[in-house]
Amino acid sequence: MGYRTLLRDHRSVLSIAFLAMFSSSLGQSFFVGLFQAPLAEHWQLSAGQFGTAYTVVTLAAGFVMLRVGPSIDWVAPRRFAITVLLALLVGVALMTLSPLKRCLCLSSPPGA
Repeated sequence: MGYRTLLRDHRSVLSIAFLAMFSSSLGQSFFVGLFQAPLAEHWQLSAGQFGTAYTVVTLAAGFVMLRVGPSIDWVAPRRFAITVLLALLVGVALMTLSPLKRCLCLSSPPGA
């Protein structure tokens, strides 16, 4: 199968993939780079403390994904999307409302 055939036969799937890729910025690193300073200032964290917290949450999410990842194949896509959106909503609410550093660990949903 050549590229032309691929583009012609799978135009709809490639369009959705293109839209998803370019509408999601660059992911987690983009978000952290953009909002690191205001978040660290809000919780009165040094750059080292913020980096340590980011590392711990990222590693924890990675280990959770090793366990949970394979089971995602058995969940309906709509149910998975709704669950992820609700988890992100709860995470954002906790992050917004928590004035304490120790509450930050509750506001980071797995994979964030």
